[in-house]
Amino acid sequence: NKLIVRLKGLQFPTGQADLPSTSLDLIAKASNVLSGLEARKIVIEGHTDSTGGTEVNQPLSQARAETVATYLR
Repeated sequence: NKLIVRLKGLQFPTGQADLPSTSLDLIAKASNVLSGLEARKIVIEGHTDSTGGTEVNQPLSQARAETVATYLR
C-alpha cells in the first residue's frame, strides 16, 4: 500500500536548497495530487548530485527535503 512519486523535473541548483521558480508548477501539481490521496504519512527524500563529499551532501539533501516539505505544508 505504498506509492512512490518522483519529481524528476525538480532541479535544485548545485549546492543550494532554495526551490527554483522553474519548478513551482511541478511541485504545485504534486501538491494537488498528494492532497487528493489523503495519505496518513508522506516521506520526502532529498538528493544531491555527485559534486562534493558526504559531509556537504548529507546536510544539503536534508535541507532540500525540508524545503519541499515546507512548500507542501
